[in-house]
Amino acid sequence: MGYLTDAKAYLKTGNALSQCDVDLFSPVYFLLCHGIELSLKAFILASGGSERELKKQDIRHHLDALRNRAHLLGYQPAHEKTDAVIDRLPPHHSNHSFRYRDPGYKSFPLIADTIEVLASMLDEISPVVWRKVRAAISQP
Repeated sequence: MGYLTDAKAYLKTGNALSQCDVDLFSPVYFLLCHGIELSLKAFILASGGSERELKKQDIRHHLDALRNRAHLLGYQPAHEKTDAVIDRLPPHHSNHSFRYRDPGYKSFPLIADTIEVLASMLDEISPVVWRKVRAAISQP
């Protein structure tokens, strides 16, 4: 549940910062990427994955690996841009270039598209997580 709650906070904050007149490009992408990471982790945990699995180096901060694992567990994103957005973010997110500037030309999805994708993911993943939470609470 914590991953989902935090992912929603990262989306809200990234969206608010994206509306500022100041260029906050890297912080906004950092927040949105981390929100995507956490939402995928929430889905994986609610769908049979484990915390131990999510701590492994080959999946931990790798958005494409997390997305692929979520797909194997049944996640089918409704937003048509989800895969395209996620495909362009992993090298920058996993090497922390949104936190520690990595000079040179880079290609990113539009911030607006990334916000839409994360919002859509949260709309889809929240019910899955809530079902898992309710099932755990109702067990004797």
